[in-house]
Amino acid sequence: MNIAVDGEHSPYALDRGEREQAITFSKRWIDAAAAIGSSSVRTNIPAAKDSEPDLGHTVEALKRVVEYAEAKNVVVNLENDNPVSEDPFFLIQVVEKVNSPWLHALPRTRKGNQFTLTSHEHSALRRLTATRDISQWSSIAPATHTRARKN
Repeated sequence: MNIAVDGEHSPYALDRGEREQAITFSKRWIDAAAAIGSSSVRTNIPAAKDSEPDLGHTVEALKRVVEYAEAKNVVVNLENDNPVSEDPFFLIQVVEKVNSPWLHALPRTRKGNQFTLTSHEHSALRRLTATRDISQWSSIAPATHTRARKN
């Protein structure tokens, strides 16, 4: 089971309080996933009201979330639904900088019944497939988590 977790607070906001709320929100859902035996959560990176996407703040926040998730045996998957705050190349940078087997990308290549893959997304997905950080193709297959899961 892969629990959808879509928060409102941005992990890259300039306001430290908002970043802390984003971290706390993620940890609550990781606790919920662990309590019901779910292997993962899939989460968004909401846009911040006070800044453009910031790699440093996002990585700092997600490192804390992922360390917590590891202790609970839960994988964190990042979605790419928002073209600004979840740009595929931005997510690649985040996953590479966090550098944890407990953080995966969750490429979404279709919305509803329409296959919507722009050339920008296609380039990013090709780069993701060259790494080991893809959790699944959300438009094609059910969640599979073969890495990082403790038995």
